[in-house]
Amino acid sequence: MKRLFITGALALGLAGSPIAQTANTSPDIVIVSLEGKQFGLLIEESPSPFKLRIISENGAILYKESNKDSDFAKRFDVALLEKGEYRLEVESDREISSFPLKVSNSRINIKTSDKQVFIKPVIESDGLTMKLKMETGNLPVDVRIYDEFNNKVHDKSYVNVPAINTTFDFQKPGRGTYRMVVSFNSKSFSETVTLHQ
Repeated sequence: MKRLFITGALALGLAGSPIAQTANTSPDIVIVSLEGKQFGLLIEESPSPFKLRIISENGAILYKESNKDSDFAKRFDVALLEKGEYRLEVESDREISSFPLKVSNSRINIKTSDKQVFIKPVIESDGLTMKLKMETGNLPVDVRIYDEFNNKVHDKSYVNVPAINTTFDFQKPGRGTYRMVVSFNSKSFSETVTLHQ
């Protein structure tokens, strides 16, 4: 299997390099354009462990890494990537920041101004109900709940609502293990809970 990425330490003294810093993100994400098909990624003051992914246009994960440190710095050389569109994703406990990457024959272009931030849904249970809270940005959201035998017991779509704050009562289906799947903007999140009465 070909190695698509060469990673290395990134010196923090980057004065003079073109830097694009995102605003109001948690964690703070800084992307540094380097020569050719190289870029530097700095993640500072992350309040929680985070995951880093580089994803192809068809959704294949080409690179992934998990980190528990609050600060992170790495240089990426993607010279072996084919020309095309990719995404760099940084996922924390609360959100996913997604940056489009465009790879040409000789360079990589990262447009931080086209960054998308997805606030992850919060799914809670008190033993009798499941609660869903999330900001949707008016994007369509599908919510499905499956029982322990993978039978669908709930299916609802939300359209043009800025936020969802709802409770699903399980007195009718009864106790057991349930999995809630929340899908929006080509992303899916799931949580499994055990309900009892």
